[in-house]
Amino acid sequence: MKYSGIVVDDCVKLINADGNYNKRIKESIDKLAESIESRGHKLLSSYKGNKTEVLIDFKCGHEPRMVTPKDYKKKNGVGCDRCSGHSSEQAREDFFKQLKDKGHILLSEYINNTEEVLIDFKCGHEPSKKTPKAYKLGQECARCNGHSPEQAKEDFFKMLEDNGHELLSDYVNNTHEVLIDFKCGHEPSKKAPKKYKKGIYCVRCNGHSPVQAKEDFFKMLEDNGHELLSDYVNNTHEVLIDFKCGHKPYMRTPKEYKSGRVCPRCGNNSDPKVAKEDFLAILKSNGHRLLSKYIDNTTMVLIDFKCIHKPSTVTPKFYKRGNGLCKKCNLNKDWYKQSEESLKSLLEKVKNNNHKLLSKYIDTNTKVLIDFNCEHNPSWVYPHRYKNGQKCQQCNKVNSRGEIVIKGYLKENKLRFKPQFTFDDLVYKGKLRFDFAVYKDKELYTLIEFDGRQHFTLVDHMGGEDYFKEIQMKDKLKNDYCLENNTRLIRIKYTKFDEIGYILEQELAIDSENSSDVISFYPKVGYYDSSLEEQLDLELV
Repeated sequence: MKYSGIVVDDCVKLINADGNYNKRIKESIDKLAESIESRGHKLLSSYKGNKTEVLIDFKCGHEPRMVTPKDYKKKNGVGCDRCSGHSSEQAREDFFKQLKDKGHILLSEYINNTEEVLIDFKCGHEPSKKTPKAYKLGQECARCNGHSPEQAKEDFFKMLEDNGHELLSDYVNNTHEVLIDFKCGHEPSKKAPKKYKKGIYCVRCNGHSPVQAKEDFFKMLEDNGHELLSDYVNNTHEVLIDFKCGHKPYMRTPKEYKSGRVCPRCGNNSDPKVAKEDFLAILKSNGHRLLSKYIDNTTMVLIDFKCIHKPSTVTPKFYKRGNGLCKKCNLNKDWYKQSEESLKSLLEKVKNNNHKLLSKYIDTNTKVLIDFNCEHNPSWVYPHRYKNGQKCQQCNKVNSRGEIVIKGYLKENKLRFKPQFTFDDLVYKGKLRFDFAVYKDKELYTLIEFDGRQHFTLVDHMGGEDYFKEIQMKDKLKNDYCLENNTRLIRIKYTKFDEIGYILEQELAIDSENSSDVISFYPKVGYYDSSLEEQLDLELV
């Protein structure tokens, strides 16, 4: 059968037993048909499923190619592999083209992109083998790049000569150790040529030899006035050291000692025994009681804090850093501190806004009664919302009423619109929002703003002078943007609330006889009770 211009194989159950389309299969075929049409390609075989390959002519001059519908429908779907450079033929063509462009000669048979071939790079060195893939990535003569065994050997001997060092054993390869006399006064030592070329020379001079490590350890002991009480074995074998600090001698590896780890009691108490002793000592001094077995510094233990709360668990490590309070006592302490700070910031905000707090403050999640010093009754608000800018709910309804009427008109007249419309390049403390954007033929036709009383006069209960200045600044930015970008903007003042329907009928007569007159108003910015010039000349208070 044929569906959406695509031949569907009999194995595909496009139609269910009830006579209706299989929704999943139908959507898959629809997407394939849409993708083929939009890309200008042609399907040459029948559809057998989303994961079964179909033959597609990509209309690019190359031969049609098999591809699964699933891969083809992806956002950056699979196309002609010759055009994308992923076919074996294309790989071969690119390789021979690059050989010709660089003047190199192929001396063996080409098999595929990953089989080595012999190439004469015309550089004076012997031909060498490279895979076509590596060659196309820029890998050419190994001698010229310094990567060949011969080149590695030459570089090593040249570096020996330049540094005045002497090779005392046979050279095998770049990674096989050889004996070198570094002419520094120390005994010759072994180094791989590869490491030598990186600048790693005499281990005694670098401080990396066992002998040097032992010398450094004993010198550090002498400088610190410490005493070794056991035999030295090597840099990582523990020895007993008397740190002359009043505490017992302690075991440390020479490596740890040279890293600064000295007496654990004087240092960071990292020793398990010391950590336990310190924990029990602090527990005793706080008058608390351990109710479970001590395991280590980071395993929870149960402690009776001798307070009004039940015993609670805590790690010894955390307990030693704490203030001697249980979890609940700490929470109450933090709660009182945060509550005081929250009340202080609320009272400061109320005072700055010339409002009055009429109820007792409990916490930031319990409503308080605030007199907004407007014509409406006091209202209950959450402290955290008030501090974030929430105003009188009744005053806010004046604005929302206007937006509701506008939205209702747009819906009733079946006009395409988007509320809270923004432009990416119109920003002031975030993107500035227009109440509504109205579209005509999928293009922006006009913007609509309903402005409340706070846009024109200073209203104490709605943020005061600072808020008023900010509103006027935002309005001016919107006006200027619309004028500069030739965008219509209809502003409706709150005093024209009862005339919203009439105003929109006049301004949005998109399909009426007067539509040409309306369009000629570009760019229109202003109110119905003031001229455009007056609106644009408004200065910030």
